Amino acid sequence: MSALLPQRAERYLFDRARRLRAGGILDSLMFCALRTLGPLHARVQHIAGRIHHLRGDHAQAERWLLAALAAGGHGSASTYNFLVRSQVLLSKFGEAERNLQAAIHLSPRNDGYYLHMADLLRQQGRHAE
Repeated sequence: MSALLPQRAERYLFDRARRLRAGGILDSLMFCALRTLGPLHARVQHIAGRIHHLRGDHAQAERWLLAALAAGGHGSASTYNFLVRSQVLLSKFGEAERNLQAAIHLSPRNDGYYLHMADLLRQQGRHAE
């Protein structure tokens, strides 16, 4: 759990930011606040990456999620999962495959990651694998 933000505050921040209109003044202020807090803790960067992913800005999502992984050491399977989903949409299949393998390593019992890997390989025409 974040020492920077309590769980309730993280949830509120994520829910509130998700409801903002992209490109609005409140949206800009929210991401300015996240940038200020971002270097302090990987969890805030993860939240910002998820928000960008949900809004369809996958280049920004990738940037925030990579920063979250760098700030948090080994990272979390959820961060890798959102990173992979954004990288696939950016057609960065090699990077997505490596990050998905990291997610599988962190959470080997999650069947969803194996299904994502199968879909990723299929998209690359590597059906036999």
